[in-house]
This record gives sequence, structure tokens and C-alpha cells, in this order.
Amino acid sequence: GDLTGGDQLSYFTAIRNKVAESSVLRQQAQHNTKEQFANSPDLAAELMNAIMDAYEVHGAMSQQALGSEQVRTRLLGVLLGQGRLWEALRAEADAPSAPGRLLALPLGPHRGAIAAEAGETWAPVRSEQPQA
Repeated sequence: GDLTGGDQLSYFTAIRNKVAESSVLRQQAQHNTKEQFANSPDLAAELMNAIMDAYEVHGAMSQQALGSEQVRTRLLGVLLGQGRLWEALRAEADAPSAPGRLLALPLGPHRGAIAAEAGETWAPVRSEQPQA
């Protein structure tokens, strides 16, 4: 199907965070140049592991959310709280000079469990291109 820029950014972030969990890659990044690190066979293997893990995790999380009103309620609470969804959408509406651009807001010092798990400081909110 069609993937929005937001879909792609979300996927990229999930993969990046999964790859960054690798202690092997963390050690290699500390002891090698970027070029040496990019040529590591471990990097390709960890990328494949991250793709498979993200597929499983996102599927499991989606199944839980679809099957539980309690999970959806907690998710909505995070979106409206630490995720600052309302504020992001309001800020986008107040910034007509950049419609349809990716809007990111800092989550602040109390990032919440979901953002903290992802290790993110910024929460991507929207990235659809304006329709002509």
C-alpha cells in the first residue's frame, strides 16, 4: 500500500532503535571509523534481525491495541499527554507557511514509557505532502 512520510519515518526509527540495541555494534562503533563500521558484516546481520524483530513487535502491539479497549485508552492517554498530539496539531495549524511538513515537538523531560523505550527526544507527528 501507499506509505506516507510519517509511516516511513516511524519504520526507520523503529529499525534504528532496534539496531542500536546491539552491544556488538555499540562496541564496534566505539573502536572503528564510520567507514569501517559501515563495512562490518555484523551491521548487515543486525539490520536483518532488527527488521524481523520490528515486524513481530509492531504486529504484536497492534494486535494488543486492536483487541483491548484498555490498551487503546492507555495509548490515547500517552498520545494526548507526553505525545502532545493536540499541541502538535494546533502548532501545525498556526504555522501556515509550512503546511504538510513534518512537525516535531520535544517531549520534554518526562518523555513517558513509549518515548523512553524508543530513546526518542522528538515525536514525529505528521509528514503528508499537501495535495495539489
